[in-house]
Amino acid sequence: MGFDFDMSAEDIKVFLDEAEEQLQAMEGGILKLEKDGENPEHLQEIFRAAHTLKGSSATLGHKKMAEVTHAMENVLDKLRKGKLALTTVVGDTLLACLDVLQAFKEEIATGEESGVGTAEIMERLALIDGSGSPAGVASVADAPAVFAVSQLEGLPALAAQEERALAAAQQAGKAAHWLVLSLDKNSPMPAVRAFQSLLAVGDVGEIIRSW
Repeated sequence: MGFDFDMSAEDIKVFLDEAEEQLQAMEGGILKLEKDGENPEHLQEIFRAAHTLKGSSATLGHKKMAEVTHAMENVLDKLRKGKLALTTVVGDTLLACLDVLQAFKEEIATGEESGVGTAEIMERLALIDGSGSPAGVASVADAPAVFAVSQLEGLPALAAQEERALAAAQQAGKAAHWLVLSLDKNSPMPAVRAFQSLLAVGDVGEIIRSW
């Protein structure tokens, strides 16, 4: 199934160029946030790019792109107003949004559907935003599939920032653990369940690295 946008080829090219610019601005802003923390200028940069892309994609008629960027706006607005903390989970989710939006941009460029849907990323955004329902998520204390181990073979080395965060936690007398989570192989939408588990773990401790 293909797309039939009521715009000229030149207009679509202009949209694609501007969309790429907005996606790069969002990616750069998110990476700056991960490095510098909740800098208002970086948040505004990402919010402005998401807002621009939402408007132009809605005008073009790509409803899924407009839907995702609108949900991103809600999360970013809460970050700007201090109603939401910038955690690793939030940062990872915003970056995941960019992968989805990039796939949608390719749909517009090629005129063919990518097969990428919005259900999973929209649920992740809704959980962060507080409008989703993490029904069925057990507390960490009640989850027998979660256990501490001393190390995990094959795990990429910690980045310098993660090493500093770990050292600071240990100096403060906090225990540090690797947690391994196992999901039922028949679990629907396993990526969403893994994300919900990250939220649950984040309620009882600081997540330095997820993989």
